Amino acid sequence: MIGVEGLERLVAGAAKNAIENKITTARFFTTDLTQKNSLNKIKEIPKSLDLVVLDPPRSGALDIMPWIAKSGAKQVIYISCHPSTMARDAKYLLDAGYKIKDLGVLDMFPHTTHVEAMALFEK
Repeated sequence: MIGVEGLERLVAGAAKNAIENKITTARFFTTDLTQKNSLNKIKEIPKSLDLVVLDPPRSGALDIMPWIAKSGAKQVIYISCHPSTMARDAKYLLDAGYKIKDLGVLDMFPHTTHVEAMALFEK
């Protein structure tokens, strides 16, 4: 398992969590995911992926969508707090040959207009 995050403190938290749960196969990296080709700099990412899970900021993940589309991942789980950027990024995946397998909405903040949407894409 490879974890990539833009904030060093979150990467440190993930590494600590892996140690506490005796997960020895996880590796975590910090990089600026808003920069095109930032994932290409991480040589430890395997050439063949089964699954990509992403939970981008409200601005979405447009800068890394080309990388995800070329990654060969069989499945992509996209979690989003912003419907319009999720729709924009989903179109990129659909145009790259992925199909929506499942879609859901989670009301994590009851009595507000904020929801989290999740989509499972498969190729």
